Amino acid sequence: MADQSQPKEAKQNLAFYFKRRQYTLQHRKYKLLARWAHHMLTSESMERMSGDATFMYAKLELNVE
Repeated sequence: MADQSQPKEAKQNLAFYFKRRQYTLQHRKYKLLARWAHHMLTSESMERMSGDATFMYAKLELNVE
């Protein structure tokens, strides 16, 4: 294991970590919205399900911020 505590190396590692985290959250958000849109188009009970989907979307938005 190499020492990665130098400021330059630590900065690169942190930038890589948060960039991957951002990509993961964006992908999760896209999948959730696509799933919600598909369900809304194919579901007969749109009013009942839209509240749950809105809650899930709000929770995901909170994670992104």
